[in-house]
Amino acid sequence: MQFIRLLIYFFLISISSYAQSQSFIVDNTPKWVKHIEIPKKSKFSKYDISAGYYHTLLSQQYNLSENISYIRQVRNVLSHSGITNASQLSITLDTSYQNLVIHHLYILRNGKKIDRTKDLDFEIMNKEDELNFGIYSGLITAYDILDDIRKEDKIDFAYSLEGENPIFDNEKYKQIKLVSSNPTDLLSVIFVFNRSGYFQSRYYGNDSSSINRYDSSEWRYIEISKPNLDATVYDRYVPEWCLPEERITISSVDSWADVNEWAEKVFKLEEDFDPSPVFEEILLGGESKNEKINKIIDYVQDEIRYMGIEGGIGSIQPFHPNTVVAQRYGDCKDKSLLLVKLLHAIGIEKAYPVLANTITGRYLKESLPGNQAFNHVIVYFEIDSTAYWIDPTISQQGGDFQKIYTPDYKYVLVVGNESDSLTEMNKLNKAGIVRGHEVIEITKIDNPAKISITTQSKGFFADKERSILDYLPKDAIEKRITDNLKHIYPKINLISETKITDKPENNSFTMQYFLEGDDYWKEEVIEGVSYTYFWYTPWMLSSYLYTASCSEREYPYEIQYPNRLEYYIEIHLPEEVFYLDSYDCLDNDFILFEETIEQFDLKTIHAHYKYEAKQDHINADQYEAVCEEINELVKTLSIGFYFK
Repeated sequence: MQFIRLLIYFFLISISSYAQSQSFIVDNTPKWVKHIEIPKKSKFSKYDISAGYYHTLLSQQYNLSENISYIRQVRNVLSHSGITNASQLSITLDTSYQNLVIHHLYILRNGKKIDRTKDLDFEIMNKEDELNFGIYSGLITAYDILDDIRKEDKIDFAYSLEGENPIFDNEKYKQIKLVSSNPTDLLSVIFVFNRSGYFQSRYYGNDSSSINRYDSSEWRYIEISKPNLDATVYDRYVPEWCLPEERITISSVDSWADVNEWAEKVFKLEEDFDPSPVFEEILLGGESKNEKINKIIDYVQDEIRYMGIEGGIGSIQPFHPNTVVAQRYGDCKDKSLLLVKLLHAIGIEKAYPVLANTITGRYLKESLPGNQAFNHVIVYFEIDSTAYWIDPTISQQGGDFQKIYTPDYKYVLVVGNESDSLTEMNKLNKAGIVRGHEVIEITKIDNPAKISITTQSKGFFADKERSILDYLPKDAIEKRITDNLKHIYPKINLISETKITDKPENNSFTMQYFLEGDDYWKEEVIEGVSYTYFWYTPWMLSSYLYTASCSEREYPYEIQYPNRLEYYIEIHLPEEVFYLDSYDCLDNDFILFEETIEQFDLKTIHAHYKYEAKQDHINADQYEAVCEEINELVKTLSIGFYFK
């Protein structure tokens, strides 16, 4: 074990040292690159752009046969703020298989072209944005800040990245967005490949007239030209999976069956797996098959911590399960392969790694096949013809494997399954529920209120709370509760220790808070009569139901999903009141909400709320109507009590 740690340590050090010493080369523009003229006129002014600059030209050319990506940017600096933003150059690459080639840096000033290529002095920095998530990517960033950049300069910079990850067996898959967050005078995208090469392409958008296909004596071209490209502006809260952008995809892969064949080779073991160290650790003997499955899943999810070394081939090729067990860490592909092999070892033959895309999974069926179309790996297995899906990267999951919640990634590729095509997960929602019970006792007007709050989470929500408490201290959770209650009770504090009850066997997680709230009473004179009053708002609903701007939308509106809440409130008052019982309901295609308020006795009011999100978004064409319904509902959620 110590030897393995030393190997990893020296591996990381060697990559870091190599990155710091790695330099770029300067070379002429490749002969296959098509020269694109810089637009001479623009319809954009400084009032149309952000960051003080925009692209006069953005040229992206991809030689798929020679594994070269050529990028040329001509930045037009329109304001003083743009000088700072436009003068920073950065290029990210994986040095295990990519080389950086600089072609030119020209400054276009007052009609003259100044060659500043020799002045480039890139600093090489490790780009490890995901270390907090346990991922060492092996990427570096070449970064330079240009000297002497002035307002109205144009910065003409071109470079190439040479090389392709060898794990993909020279198969190509590119998806390029044909949009920009800032105006662009001309966006040019060109794919180049040998005339004998096979590639299929698919355009997504409303206007394909900008696509031009032609051949030269040696090369075949697919060219997209987008002049006068306006900035794309999105609605707020657009779901991550939504793909509204115009884009083009090109792939050398003929079918998903070919991707499956490639993936089988990636996950194939060259040497046998020995499960005995794991079984000696977690099995006592005499367990049923289901009990073994539960223990194996718990082991892979919780005992194998999430961490990945993702440089080069390691970004796709999993570690051998023997290595993962020895080092006790791995990323999604490592943990999934280990889980599959452990299931095989207890006689579950139909267990497979699954390639998934956590963002665009619902669109994969209509997308071109490609071995770079996925970003995640989970596990599928069958018992008695019943399908189960497990995500080994989710930790702290309680309960039986038959009830474990796994996100629905829609269309996935089950590696090695006989279907050799995409599979729809078709998962039932096993998310569970959150039940809140709040008791408010007011013994006398102007006295503090005694408040007890019990939240019981089941299923996915218990997993979530368990993970949060595993990461954050208890007082941080308590502060979250008191902060939420301050808009009701300006003075709020805990008066007793919070009780935590975790029952992983049935995946239930309960927290009980005991608080005291004060300064919530108000005074008002109505028609000459003085009243003391307070308004109570069901605060646990605030993250689900809130007032929003109900404007017209072009894209769907994201809502929290899955979410199921039952919320009970008991309010014990110091004097008798008369309160009309009421029932309200909002039920549409997207959410279900029920409110029942009843007078239990002359001093006690009971309120019962149910909320459920039926899907993860509201359709754009229905958003305004649903939003207005929710706004009207929110207006009536607070409960008021007046005493003379």
